[in-house]
Amino acid sequence: MAPRIESAGFILPGRQSPEIAHRVAHHGGVDLEGHRSRVVDATLVGRAGAILVTTPGQRRAVLHDVAGSAPPPVLLLGDFDDRMPDCRTVLDMYRESDDVFDEVCERIDRCSRELSRALGKTDLDSAPSLP
Repeated sequence: MAPRIESAGFILPGRQSPEIAHRVAHHGGVDLEGHRSRVVDATLVGRAGAILVTTPGQRRAVLHDVAGSAPPPVLLLGDFDDRMPDCRTVLDMYRESDDVFDEVCERIDRCSRELSRALGKTDLDSAPSLP
């Protein structure tokens, strides 16, 4: 059975994805039209088997501000990037240039594929790759 993957952040619920995200996702075969941001909360954390975050600050926030007494593992996505082993933080691309957005998407894709391999899954190996 494939894992269920959900997305949540820390600010501004209900936002649409920016136009650049729509373009990049569309190129990779993903439709973001119905996607809206939501804020991570104790309910989401409570049903998670693991949580991926992009910064150490987000990890602290999940563990100390949102999670209950027995949180699931909270992992830094950047730890799965063998090309940038010294950089654990994945840059927040919101309101960045198209070039930065593309670079960050490429890094997220690379980290996700490595995470999938680390978990012994191959589903992401055949998934559309973002440019």
